[in-house]
Amino acid sequence: MTISRFAEAYTRRYGLAIVPLPPRAKRPISDDWGEHVITDPDAARAYYDDHPDANIGIALGPSRICSLDIDDAEAFDAIAAEFGIDLQALVATTPTIVGTGQRLIFRVTDGVDLEYHRLTWPDRDDPKRRRTVFELRAACAGQARQDVFPPSVHPTTGRAYYWLTRPNGQFPEPPAWLLAIWRDWARIKPQLVAVCPWAAPAPAPAPPAAPRPPGSASVIDAWIAAHDLETALERYGYTRAGRRWLSPHSQT
Repeated sequence: MTISRFAEAYTRRYGLAIVPLPPRAKRPISDDWGEHVITDPDAARAYYDDHPDANIGIALGPSRICSLDIDDAEAFDAIAAEFGIDLQALVATTPTIVGTGQRLIFRVTDGVDLEYHRLTWPDRDDPKRRRTVFELRAACAGQARQDVFPPSVHPTTGRAYYWLTRPNGQFPEPPAWLLAIWRDWARIKPQLVAVCPWAAPAPAPAPPAAPRPPGSASVIDAWIAAHDLETALERYGYTRAGRRWLSPHSQT
């Protein structure tokens, strides 16, 4: 299928807003590209009939889509194992693009705004450098962000992006666990960073304060001094899940 047919299908069937990209490029030609998206199917087909070597970008905001862009498969597999995420099952049911990594495409729920987030880990060979593990790609109102769609040609590899799992007429909403990470990023990000097996260990906690003189310690202070946290968690029904603890009242 020609690229013009792809462009027509993206606009007609899925209501996506196309950002014309130069051949073998990820970045639009102009900085004001957000004001020049193509939403009409006939116009999309005509543009790519005239520019068959151009790449296709999809404006996330106007298209109401977002994506989980996995750059480092090994690192993401470690996160998936730690948190009990079945990535392969998700890929099998979610439109997924392959370029140099995998990008899973979702529909943004009406009335919901999602921010852009990026997780980095230290490089295994050079801890002073950071490498991207994954991006949560979205564009709130007033933001301009786009994703490259098949059959565009990757600027580095020279190979075409392709659908590993093709869309079947609609894009699903993000699963609950992914949406929770997306919307509570500030709290969850440190847990994702801590999964890195080659990261430097966290600093040791400060030593406990000197005990109070006999007779001056409160009941709470005395209990804390006599019980470690892990024993207390186990006593109250919590179970260890990797580096974290699962509440007896929760499944995640």
